[in-house]
Amino acid sequence: AFSLSVSRTSLTLMYDLESGQDVAETLTKLGDIHFHLKDYDAALSCHTRALALHCSPEKADQVASACNLISLAKIHRARSEHTQA
Repeated sequence: AFSLSVSRTSLTLMYDLESGQDVAETLTKLGDIHFHLKDYDAALSCHTRALALHCSPEKADQVASACNLISLAKIHRARSEHTQA
């Protein structure tokens, strides 16, 4: 719970600083934390937002995008949403 709170605070600060790549990485880590806590809705939201940032033209990162896509598939599989996975 403490690490989740710290990550959310970090995310807020990064948004304030407009540091897009760091925001995407923090969202990815937050998504991983939510996944392990079985909070799949929050995990899905974080990884989806991170993917959008990783795919943006000014911050394109194919490896990070692939990691987010894999995480999204794991979330859908955990939720028994096999067609989305």
